[in-house]
Amino acid sequence: MSTVRFNLRHDKKDAQGMIPIEMVYQLSGKRGYHHCKKKATVENWDGENYRVIFYGARAIKELKKAFPDLVPENLLSESRVNEINHEIDGIKTEIQNIEREFDVKGKLPYSPEEPGGYLPKDIIQKLNGRSLPTLTTPTGTKTMLGYIEDYISYHEKQKDRGPRSLVIYGNVKRFLTDYQEAKGLIRLEKINTEFFEDFRYYLNHDKKISNVTAFKTMSAFKTLIKYARSKGAPISDKYKEFSMDRDELEVTSLTMDELKTIYALDLRKNKRLDGVRDCLVFSCATGLRWSDMNQLNRHHIKPDHIAIPIKKKKMTKPLVIPLIPYSRAILEKYKKDVRPIPIISNVKMNLYLKEIGELAGMNESIELIRYFGNQRVPSRHLKKDLLTCHVGRKTFATLHLELGMPAEVVMALGGWTDHRSFARYVHISEQRKTSLMTEAWDKMTKPKPKPKSKPKLKNKLRAV
Repeated sequence: MSTVRFNLRHDKKDAQGMIPIEMVYQLSGKRGYHHCKKKATVENWDGENYRVIFYGARAIKELKKAFPDLVPENLLSESRVNEINHEIDGIKTEIQNIEREFDVKGKLPYSPEEPGGYLPKDIIQKLNGRSLPTLTTPTGTKTMLGYIEDYISYHEKQKDRGPRSLVIYGNVKRFLTDYQEAKGLIRLEKINTEFFEDFRYYLNHDKKISNVTAFKTMSAFKTLIKYARSKGAPISDKYKEFSMDRDELEVTSLTMDELKTIYALDLRKNKRLDGVRDCLVFSCATGLRWSDMNQLNRHHIKPDHIAIPIKKKKMTKPLVIPLIPYSRAILEKYKKDVRPIPIISNVKMNLYLKEIGELAGMNESIELIRYFGNQRVPSRHLKKDLLTCHVGRKTFATLHLELGMPAEVVMALGGWTDHRSFARYVHISEQRKTSLMTEAWDKMTKPKPKPKSKPKLKNKLRAV
């Protein structure tokens, strides 16, 4: 008589506390082993019944009383529990089918009385060669990953999304794929506020992603869910209840002195850095992003301004930017070239800007703060290492605000439409104004104190 049992391989426990499940097939004192593809935690495992247990919110509270060190986030989700138990049941069923096939062929199980019978290794060999039934969505039902693939494919063909935008949606797909591997199949009807909370925790703690990146990922995911719902996906609108605070990033921009220093660098013997420096200064003077400069052509250049179409929120509007001495000088420098400015790839430009920062002596130490969930993680960097293409656009905003230009005008010139995101430039500008004013007064000669007046001598008493 054969027996089938399942154990946890505690010697194979991974860093996340997940332990592989092993099936043991025993027949007349002989054993065979089958390594399951699934893993479970000690807390979820029921060793008596060979099952994985799901704990709801109420059960978790009771567990916490008995096990104070329990981390609820490490427990398996309901979908993951169902998936594992489904595989255990599938293995049991498949072993019964294999034994039945041997019986039909007249082959008996091994025993001391039947030494020529089939052995556990024969059962395991056949089991390893078979595809076990998996817990999936019904045939013809599209998964969330399928909707994401459709969305990306559609917009790639339409060419109505920027490359960076599609990269973000591709990252969502990659993160969800990893999440599904760790947690189990993502069921459309289970996508709600609790799912979003768990996914955010996974991004912060398992994938070690900062709140800034997690916010972008969750926002893009909501866009994809909206698309899936428009295509008939059975997703509840409960996901809309999820909200996440947006961490504000520090504004890294150039001061006027730093801009002048970079512009004055003699790079005539280094054509590579000379062109990159000019593109950075041009961005500082116009507020154009790398993608905007990359599409800049001669017909966009007018006698006293630049008129370039910028796509914002599915609408294309012309952006009119007046030319100032810096931008005029750079356009004049490259007037014989096919393109107005010597733009190169974003990646190479970001790399070469570090060299320019080194030549400009930008060795100021700057502290950056990032949050991973509630964990505050500070780090320090030299300013030269923080130079990127986008620093030009940030510099355009901060310098014009410092020069006294109204925020509404700066927003219109640079094409900003979100007052909340632009507010950080106003904030940093005010901080810098205060700092400059304080420095200016500190440099002034302090007024000399007035000399103390000599005390008046009392009139001498006349002698009588």
